[in-house]
Amino acid sequence: MAKKQKTNEKTNEECGTEQECITSCPLCKAQFTVTQLLEACTVAWTNQEWIYFICPECKGHSHVALRRGGEFAIGYIDGGPGPCFIESEKYCVPNMKFSIRNDAITVRIDEKIFRFTAKL
Repeated sequence: MAKKQKTNEKTNEECGTEQECITSCPLCKAQFTVTQLLEACTVAWTNQEWIYFICPECKGHSHVALRRGGEFAIGYIDGGPGPCFIESEKYCVPNMKFSIRNDAITVRIDEKIFRFTAKL
């Protein structure tokens, strides 16, 4: 089973699959599979490896930070004096891969492909 790691817990539990991983909106705590989360994302900040998430339940705005090794975090951006990502929760889906080009971020989970155009 996929394990959710809260930022303040720092556990090293075993990762799971997309079907097992349930994510949650940092604002309303509505729960989504990884696929549902990615389907609710819109644009990318390719230079930061972030994608923009709009919660289907509360319409709240937050961000997803992609990391190597199937890890990703959901949280928000603090803009001053420079942008930094503040994670609410982090997850691991080992079969998730992503690639970054200047114009887009592409995320692949098994046969599912998601493409997020760069914010200009």
